[in-house]
Amino acid sequence: MHSGGLGEGDAPQGQPRCPWFSVVVPVWNRSDCVRRALDSVFAQDFQDYEVIAVDDASDDDSVAVMQSCRDPRLRIIRHPENRGVCASRGTGTLAAKGEWIGYLDSDWVLEAGALGHLASMTERAPNDVGIIGGLVRFDSGAMTSAVLPPEGPFGFVEYLHWIDTGGAGDYLACFHRRMFQQYAWPTDRRLESGFMLQVSVEGRRWIDRTVLAVEFTQSANRLTVDSAPGWRERRLAMAPALAQDAEDMIARFGADLRTHAPLWYQDLLESAALRHFLSGHRWKGLRFACRAWCRRPGRVHLIGVSIVGLLGPRFLVACRQVRWVHAIFLQLIRRRDHRGDGRT
Repeated sequence: MHSGGLGEGDAPQGQPRCPWFSVVVPVWNRSDCVRRALDSVFAQDFQDYEVIAVDDASDDDSVAVMQSCRDPRLRIIRHPENRGVCASRGTGTLAAKGEWIGYLDSDWVLEAGALGHLASMTERAPNDVGIIGGLVRFDSGAMTSAVLPPEGPFGFVEYLHWIDTGGAGDYLACFHRRMFQQYAWPTDRRLESGFMLQVSVEGRRWIDRTVLAVEFTQSANRLTVDSAPGWRERRLAMAPALAQDAEDMIARFGADLRTHAPLWYQDLLESAALRHFLSGHRWKGLRFACRAWCRRPGRVHLIGVSIVGLLGPRFLVACRQVRWVHAIFLQLIRRRDHRGDGRT
């Protein structure tokens, strides 16, 4: 196991050595829980790390709460305006000095020994593994991923199968820094699914079946249950980027998805339809809804979404509390990859 001795992350003699891990914590209005997340990192027995907290223009006391933590390994970066969770991860990644860069959402906590376990994985992983990680459970005790990942390192096709069978929910992800030589986190309010597909082509991943983090669910601004003030405006503001993301994934990976992840491909078609309707792109929304219907006739909810979507985005958002529309929102939002992405 890496023990803090000389290694790839070391600087030349006389200069400070780089840490083995950089832990990036994106934060937006999480004064209620961000200190808990940070404390879980500082309580780790493995000590060769830095923590980069990126505040995404919070308007609560999140920054003050983080500043109350006096650990010198913590750096706080502040966005002057809200840019979204993936942009915050990107800011932290650019500032990171570690050989491996991990992402801990601000409503998560690391389990005891998590960084030591990940360090052991980095030492044992084959050279073509660019992402390592472990499982996450909710504070209720339920697992965030319904299906266990493949055992040992696995590639792109196995990753698609895992997604399609109900896996690849939130998991703790840690990237080797070489993965960012070609790709970067999106900055236009996309979520992580498209990015995770892209980097999956570049190298294998190894998601251990050990639970390494806990995801808490009480915060109001979680994506799947967003009830914080301004949720309608946020939903509409995110829609164009999410629509383009779904469209780009369909265009680039459509053949692979149809072959190896047909259920997720169907979800992407329906998601593209919904997001385009929310963006006010009525005819694009209708086109993707028709493509989805042609693949799986009988999806009656597509008719309802199309009718309401043609009336305009605010009609669709206003129907959020209608049972069938709300169910569609949850289905499409929850069918996403990573971590890694819980919501910040």
